[in-house]
Amino acid sequence: MIPASNLFSVYQEAKALVEGGDLKQAADICRQILDNHPNFPYGYHLMSSLFCATGTYSNALTFALLAISKDPSVPLFHIQQGQILFSIGENEAAAAAFQNAHKLEPESPYPLLLWADTQAQQAKFEEAKRLFALARSASDLPEIDLHEGLCLMMQGQLEYAEKLFDRMITRAPENEWGYIQKGKLYTERRKLVEAEACFAKALKINPKVYEALHGMALVCEAQAQNELAISYAMQAIQANPKAWESHMHLGSMLMAHQQYNAAEQILMQAYGIKPDNLYILQPLIVALRQQKKDKEAQEVLDHALKVAPENPVLHFFKAMFAGENVATMPKDYVSSLFDNYADRFDHHLQQVLAYKVPEMVAQAVKANTKTTNLKLLDLGCGTGLVAEALRDITSHRVGVDLSPKMIAKARTRELYDALHVGDIVDCMLGCGEVFDLVVAADVFVYVGDLQPSLNAARAVLSNDGLLIFSIEKEDVSSGYVLKTTGRYTHSPHYIQKLAAEEGYAVVRQQEGVLRTEHQTPVAGIFYTLKKTKAH
Repeated sequence: MIPASNLFSVYQEAKALVEGGDLKQAADICRQILDNHPNFPYGYHLMSSLFCATGTYSNALTFALLAISKDPSVPLFHIQQGQILFSIGENEAAAAAFQNAHKLEPESPYPLLLWADTQAQQAKFEEAKRLFALARSASDLPEIDLHEGLCLMMQGQLEYAEKLFDRMITRAPENEWGYIQKGKLYTERRKLVEAEACFAKALKINPKVYEALHGMALVCEAQAQNELAISYAMQAIQANPKAWESHMHLGSMLMAHQQYNAAEQILMQAYGIKPDNLYILQPLIVALRQQKKDKEAQEVLDHALKVAPENPVLHFFKAMFAGENVATMPKDYVSSLFDNYADRFDHHLQQVLAYKVPEMVAQAVKANTKTTNLKLLDLGCGTGLVAEALRDITSHRVGVDLSPKMIAKARTRELYDALHVGDIVDCMLGCGEVFDLVVAADVFVYVGDLQPSLNAARAVLSNDGLLIFSIEKEDVSSGYVLKTTGRYTHSPHYIQKLAAEEGYAVVRQQEGVLRTEHQTPVAGIFYTLKKTKAH
């Protein structure tokens, strides 16, 4: 029996145990508190914290609401509710919770700071700026520099964000988060040595902080320090076993080194952590199929179809398994696939896959025009590797990609006049510009039926404008085939026929190696089509 007079001190003891990671002992104390004192609101608050620590947010929210029902006058309870809602992406509801906390404690900057975060996540940047200013007027805490810096990063204002992170580091040098966010910023700007130094400083302060370990894994992989990258990814998983992103990263690195069994084990863990993230399926299925575990791969897919029977991505996989031809991949699938790939995209393509497509595209352009002020539309632009390769012969560059994270990476190169997140066909039909050059480098391997793309490209090309793209080659009567790799191959005859039908002349057709996978060259063809005047 816990006496009422000792209740708050026992709660404080259990709270310290949660913060120290001793969840079992904290849970035992919490149950004693609630069994003996069911009206003690901090007991429900503590139970909510325990569920947050295990990533069980639905239960965490239930207990947070119980704490509020017992005593709605405590700002801390509303803040906890808001933080849980924020964690599951319920930004508007989170904002309302933080507003309630602010009404109860108007002199505190914390509810305003967290409220501002919800606005930034909804791209309401002016409102976020207003709330950050109000928070500073309440108390100019170093944490405000951190949060406002993150908001500026979302807007691509990296220099201003860096100044705020530096300001926080100066004011709170023993707080690891300033170094962590500065490390992430340097990673975005491809200043990898500087990023590594920032994460190292954060780890010196707190050796077990997940975000610094995960950041180190990404930076080490980008510098081809593969063993270190795998080591840091493993440490990140130990620091936060529920972090599916690190499981995905480690699984992908193991896949790249053909360690399929180890990748399978890690990716299975990721799928168990995040069963609603169905895009974990793709590398998991590939890992299973590479080991000829077709039955297990089918079982994973069948289970997922029971969870989400209408999901178009799963039906795409089902068709791929059955050898059916599908005209194109689901947009959400492609977007998520490359969002998860964005942080290691450049290194993996250039160092692991020996990717030479941008250079081959540049050769194709220079073989067909001597102009050095071309207007470029870069379809599926990714991180901007093609724009980099064409920098010296283009004067105006527009990029489009389905992946928001790829677009964010491309923005840091500062090569594009405009960048758009969206479907390539939709962009071409709605952009209202005319281009001398449209490039789709290693993009059509994710599209089966190319007619809509070629038709839309012709609409945005100037007279005699060039469309340059690559395909994976296969002589098939159907024109294109969806392979078990999750990519499409196209036949040369299909391309020739479609080009003529859509008003193009094929001016160059060059075979080459797109990349190297599992030590095997992937054969492709680079096409240069010229828009004809009559169509």
